[in-house]
Formats: sequence, C-alpha cells, structure tokens
Amino acid sequence: MSICLSHTTAQKFWLRAMTRAPETDPRAFEFCTGDVRAASVDLERIRSAFPNAEEGMLHLLVPRADMRSNTPGVTFHVHSHSPIPGMINRLKPQVLIVSPEYSFVQMAKRSSLVHSALYGSYLCGSFRLPGTPASLELPNRAPLTNRARIASFAQTAHGVYGVRPANQAIPWIIEGAASPREAQMVMRLCLPFRYGGYGIPLPRMNEIIDLDADEQKAVGKAFLKGDAVWPQARLVLEYDGYYHADKAQMEADAIRRATLRHAGWTVLEVTNQQLVSITAFDQIAQLVAKQVGRRLRSSQLRATPARRELVDDLFSRSNLPRW
Repeated sequence: MSICLSHTTAQKFWLRAMTRAPETDPRAFEFCTGDVRAASVDLERIRSAFPNAEEGMLHLLVPRADMRSNTPGVTFHVHSHSPIPGMINRLKPQVLIVSPEYSFVQMAKRSSLVHSALYGSYLCGSFRLPGTPASLELPNRAPLTNRARIASFAQTAHGVYGVRPANQAIPWIIEGAASPREAQMVMRLCLPFRYGGYGIPLPRMNEIIDLDADEQKAVGKAFLKGDAVWPQARLVLEYDGYYHADKAQMEADAIRRATLRHAGWTVLEVTNQQLVSITAFDQIAQLVAKQVGRRLRSSQLRATPARRELVDDLFSRSNLPRW
C-alpha cells in the first residue's frame, strides 16, 4: 500500500527538490490506496526535508473514486485513465509522486497560461527554491525536465484533465533560467502581444560565450555566460537582482560585462524596478527589439490591458514564489 502526492503538494515538492526522484513503473500507481496512516513514516521523512513547504492541505492521487475518504487535511483526486509512461516517480517505499511533467499538466488546469508557463520554467530551470522561506540562498540544481519532455508527456496523456491548457502554455516555457526573475524577464519580452508580451524571439538562457586568448587572460576563464543571449544579434540581457548584491559578485559581474562588451557584444542590464514597471520595461523591450531586428510599433507599447494583466500575473497574483 502506498500514497501518491499530487497537485499542489507535488508542485511544492518539485519547486524545492534537489534532484529528480527516480521514475517507477506507472502500474505501481494501481496500488496507491490513499491510506496516509500506513505511509506516515515515509511521509514525515519527506516533510522534514522541506520545513514549512508542505503546510496546508495534502493532495493525493488515487486510481479509483471509491478510494477517496474523509481523511482530515487530505484532498483526493482521481486518475481513472490507464497508467501513462512517465507519470509517476518514487520518493520513498510507501510514497509516490506525480512526475514533474504530470504535475505541469495538473496545474495547467488550475492556472492561467502565464502561471503555467512560469511553473514549467521553474521545472526547466537550473535553480530550486530554498527549503525554508526565510532563506536568502537560491540553490542550483540540474533542470528536472525540459520543454520537449513535457510536450511528449502531454501528447501521450490523452483525455487527462489539463492537457489542453498545458499544450497552450508549453511553447512559452523558458528553459535554462538560473532564477525566477530571469524567467519572468524573458516571458515579459517574448510572450505574444495578445498575452502582454512584445513578441521577441526566445533567447538562449545562460548560454556559453567563448573568449579569445586576450579575453581569457583578462578574466581567467575560457568562456563566460550571459543570462539571456541572442547569439546572432550578439546581444546579452542581464538581470540585476538583490541576491547579486554581494560586493565580490558585483565586481565579478562588472568585469564579465566589460569583457563581453570588449568582445563586441551588446550587454543590457535590467533591474527589478525596471522589470516590474510597464513604462521602464517598454524602454528595455525597444532596445532588445532593435538589436534583434524587430520593430515595435507604438500600439505594441504602453500599458495595454493585456500588459497590465501580465504584470499582475507575474508579480502580484502568481501562486509561485517570486524571488
């Protein structure tokens, strides 16, 4: 007997997980009874690794409606379809969890396109949220999944609730972001105009930029990275956030950007104040658009209803931690 963490509970776990738990045979889900008491020891071990991250209602997935019960503090969801390859990961002997891909599909049913794409960007990013809300550290991790893997799962999951809105959000997942703010910055630039963006082509996130011999000597490295890179335009867009405020880090960033400029790259910087402002970010978008060969008309700028909605979604109404 085992339980399967699902929906909001799975989302909270994957946002903070250090690595991806191993996949298991999807048929193992058929033995999930929803009996929290039987899995209490394993469940407590998971919760202890993420203090305060699992507060609130526990969401579980069961294979049949008759397995739901009136267990206090538990909301049951039913997956009545045939087992889907890649749908389940195993955390402990008695605790399963929906995979990051299935979690994305589940949450897409409950979220706007913007929130769905943002959650997908967290799953495909090179960071994880800290285990405790008070932490100021944003730890690194390997991405849990990628856009192609999510799309492949959604294609396989015919009839599952959330597949349709998931498919609409998948193209706007930002892969390789090193922080939530980087993902939000690129989403603001690249979403279509109808969603409040500027329709700018997606960049490569944290792309490696090779240096020549003199440049390598100046920085002591064979290459540098840029937050958001448009290689053909030789453009780098950098986010300056508060967790970059360490003096040594600021000096290293200044040298890195000077080296990139010396190598012929245009380097633009975005502060948090600019990122959350419609007027200030209009100016950033115009600079980026010019560099990548796009022209923004006046009707595509300013505080349009769609743009106000996007800013609210990203920075005010998002159910994801914003960092």
